[in-house]
Amino acid sequence: FGSRSCQTCSQASKVVSILPKAMPHVFNYELNEFQQVHYDKVPQRPTGNIKKRQRTAEAVKMFIKLEAEETKKTELRAKRREALGK
Repeated sequence: FGSRSCQTCSQASKVVSILPKAMPHVFNYELNEFQQVHYDKVPQRPTGNIKKRQRTAEAVKMFIKLEAEETKKTELRAKRREALGK
């Protein structure tokens, strides 16, 4: 029994805290500057809108790329039609 309690004590001393240790910077609008705040004091924000904005930006980039490719194809088709028409 004695060795079992020693193993438990040694395992307990190896437990690592899963809480973040960093203190995030939060913008204080009253002082117009960033301040370090303890992570417990920072309110949680929903990530739904953030992800939606990111998806929207990625979609816009994709549509711009597709539009450029389609423009190139259209110009190439017009050149081919001119070449065939002559």
